[in-house]
Amino acid sequence: MTDQHPDTQRKWYDSKAIVILLLILFFPVGLYALWKGQNFSTVVKGILTGVICLAVLGSMGDRPERRQSTSGTGSAPTSSQPRTQTASEPESKQKSGSLGVTKAGYEAIQNGMTREQVIAILGESGEELSRAGDGQYETAIYTWKAGFFGANMNVTFQGDRVMAKAQFGLK
Repeated sequence: MTDQHPDTQRKWYDSKAIVILLLILFFPVGLYALWKGQNFSTVVKGILTGVICLAVLGSMGDRPERRQSTSGTGSAPTSSQPRTQTASEPESKQKSGSLGVTKAGYEAIQNGMTREQVIAILGESGEELSRAGDGQYETAIYTWKAGFFGANMNVTFQGDRVMAKAQFGLK
């Protein structure tokens, strides 16, 4: 008869292959297994944790906007209809003299303003997220991104007039 205690069985987090696989496929559980297990030194654990944290933070950065627009038919934008700038729209870069995509710019926007007035305040045309309806009931939502970590603002227009606005993280 052999004396085996349940405590002497190898735990799942003590397998290097499983820990590495989890770090690649599902990093939160992989990090737990990395620190719970006995296979890696504290220095290696710290380095791996730092690399994963930097990768996650790096993926949260500001991404280039995908510009889209309607083709003038009143249909919603699709990926096959890239946004083209018209003569009435300003460049996507912030113009001097505007408040920009900031908390002050957001607060300057009031219900009833036209899209052109909003563009003049922010200094850029933004990205159309959606469009629905027809004529005076046509509703469009535009977004403007600012800075890092997802700071943004959305403005809803109905009949080319501001109906609602929302912001997150603007300074």
